[in-house]
Amino acid sequence: MSSKIAVAPDISLEQSIASRITRRLCVDKEATHPLVPQSNPFQGSGTLEDPYLVDWLPGEIANPLNWKKGFRWLITVHLAINCLCPVFCSSSYVAAIPGIMVHFPPTSEELGILGLSLYVLGQAFGPLLWAPLSEIVGRRLSFLVAFPTFVLFNLAGAVAQNVATIMVTRFLAGVFGAGQLAVIGGQMADLWEMNDRIIPGSLATLSPLLGPVIGPIVSGFVGEKAGWRAVFWVQFGFGAATLVAWYFLIPETYPPILLKRKAARLQGEADASGTGEHFVSKYEVTRRAPIETLRRGLGKPFELLFREVIVWTLSGYLSLVYGILYLLFTAFPYIFVTLRGWSAGMTGLALIGIGIGMFIGFVMNKLQLVFYSKARAVTPAHLPVPPEVRLKTCCIGAILVPISLFWFAWTSKPKVHWIVPIIASVPFGTGYLLIFTSILLYLIDTYTIFAASALAANTVMRAAFGAAFPLFGTYMYKNLGADWAGTLLAFLLLACVPMPFLFVKYGHRLRASSKYAPSAPIATDPDVTPNTVELDSWATKGGPAAPGGQGGYDEESLKPIA
Repeated sequence: MSSKIAVAPDISLEQSIASRITRRLCVDKEATHPLVPQSNPFQGSGTLEDPYLVDWLPGEIANPLNWKKGFRWLITVHLAINCLCPVFCSSSYVAAIPGIMVHFPPTSEELGILGLSLYVLGQAFGPLLWAPLSEIVGRRLSFLVAFPTFVLFNLAGAVAQNVATIMVTRFLAGVFGAGQLAVIGGQMADLWEMNDRIIPGSLATLSPLLGPVIGPIVSGFVGEKAGWRAVFWVQFGFGAATLVAWYFLIPETYPPILLKRKAARLQGEADASGTGEHFVSKYEVTRRAPIETLRRGLGKPFELLFREVIVWTLSGYLSLVYGILYLLFTAFPYIFVTLRGWSAGMTGLALIGIGIGMFIGFVMNKLQLVFYSKARAVTPAHLPVPPEVRLKTCCIGAILVPISLFWFAWTSKPKVHWIVPIIASVPFGTGYLLIFTSILLYLIDTYTIFAASALAANTVMRAAFGAAFPLFGTYMYKNLGADWAGTLLAFLLLACVPMPFLFVKYGHRLRASSKYAPSAPIATDPDVTPNTVELDSWATKGGPAAPGGQGGYDEESLKPIA
């Protein structure tokens, strides 16, 4: 290898004006710039038929894992805010519905709520596009296509002159806003080693879960004081601010793209020096064609959803809980505005009980580590821990959510002090988070290299429920009353309580009969070849295909990322 061929780091921000600042921030003092090696460190012989396979060298500062910890934390916090933004915009719209009904008569309440449902539906299908696109062009470029468009559609809602425009822009904002949610798990894996990923991954998990609760709290006061258009302006301002900060702060972090650039630079230097050596990224030899990546991203989730009992059963249960959560966004205004006479702003604050419950569930998720450690201790070292251990916290959540809804339903009448139904909603937030995280972990552990597709299927089904439930929520509460409407929902969840317990006991039998679970040979899937396993494994450990923001995962943190 020619001595001119160096391995200089490349961490520029697409030659943006902030590139020098970023370069200075991201270089870790403990990382070293490898000296030009005396012999080529890469696998291969350097010929056209057997090119050098370019990989990271020890301590190379172009590797995101070697950037300054402070800079990686800055990126992590901002990515969490980016995930919070589109989810915030989903539920904050609720505060604009009364104003839209008045401004564009005759707009029914159901038509107004449709704007919430269309947005959630857009978030279901958006990740199916953005996750594989990020695998093709990288995290940064896929974001710069999706997020600015999301911001512009929020602006379009603020200046809309008819209801049809609002509905269309809400759906498209949901589709494009899902771009960040699709890759957050992969970005956590890009930036943090497994042993260091617990807290960053937890932050990335919590932020999008809190978004639906924070949205109505903020927009309730905004809509009440400044009108319905101000709600959209807040969404636009939030999105624009995060976009500007993202553009100047967040470099490309996806290793296959960074190594492809490194290989191209080395190839250019080899061509200039006339050595005749050939370089390719180690990922390029196993990388699927772009059209194949898109085909898998769009088709595989639906194949799992309709053919795998585990996927559609657990996804259906989580979707039911998720749909009820979004139904509550329309039920709370009925209970606290119509029945109790509260203002829109104060009604938003009533959701704080669910938010507190989510924080409690977040803390209780440490039980995952306890259960997993105990199972690991009694499982032979050469065997994996049975995935069913993940569902033990789901069993706790399954008990909490119907109790919470029964309690909430029969304390929602005005004669009961207002603090009681708010306290009653706390266990629902706790149970929801426990069910959410445990089911996602179970799907990841069960489907391993197909985990990204299983999670995408879960996301589509969950968002479909989240889109549908608010449409009949108001009717149900008005016709049945807050007590019996809530009781009906509680009975639905009560009927589902045995499900996680049955999976804990008999889940291994379902896995044994599955075509895609590890117990089945990988070769039974025509889409999987020895050359695709590496990339699929990357995806399930936090790689590009993380639809809906739940694609990242690591064994050490025992939590799904986002």
